[in-house]
Amino acid sequence: MAKIYSIHVLEPTPEADPAEYEAFMAEVADYMKGIQIEGWRSYLAKGDRGSKKGQYAIVHEFDSAQARARYYPVEDGDPTAEALEQYFAPFEALGWVDRWDALVQAFNPNEYTDFVVLS
Repeated sequence: MAKIYSIHVLEPTPEADPAEYEAFMAEVADYMKGIQIEGWRSYLAKGDRGSKKGQYAIVHEFDSAQARARYYPVEDGDPTAEALEQYFAPFEALGWVDRWDALVQAFNPNEYTDFVVLS
């Protein structure tokens, strides 16, 4: 079964303080290290070279199309209740929703790309 990488580029809001945005991204990266969900890992990455240099992205790694479908059964659809509880509920419990909204451009779930590993 082929792995799938789902990449979601993030950008700061126009009013976000750059230092505060960077600090928040570091907190998010630490949080994501602790997420352990069967068949799904997530990483916060920062562009090092190329057209997205300096920008952040959330990279979701799914073990297979079946694992992705367990949490996101429909393309461009909402996550399942299981995904919301395991992945997003702790984020909300940390009180980060307001900080996210103030610092990160509105996250459009339709602006992403899923890459299937071919080799």
